[in-house]
Amino acid sequence: MSTIELRKKLHEYVNSADERVLRIMTAVFESYTNSADEIVAYTVRDEPLTQDEYVNKVREADQSIDKGKFTDVDELEYEMEGW
Repeated sequence: MSTIELRKKLHEYVNSADERVLRIMTAVFESYTNSADEIVAYTVRDEPLTQDEYVNKVREADQSIDKGKFTDVDELEYEMEGW
């Protein structure tokens, strides 16, 4: 089902729903909206991350790995010798 079809179906449900169903739907949407702003992780610099920010960081890291932009164990051990 496409997004447009889902929206149409939801409109139909909302328009025919009784008060109890509307309250339940409102609670679900409010819970979903509030969770988007919730802190789910912290960076190594102790910066808070929301779920969206966290997912974006993970995707960026995956892309860096795919491009070969990472330090392998041998390189890290060599670098550590200079510490």
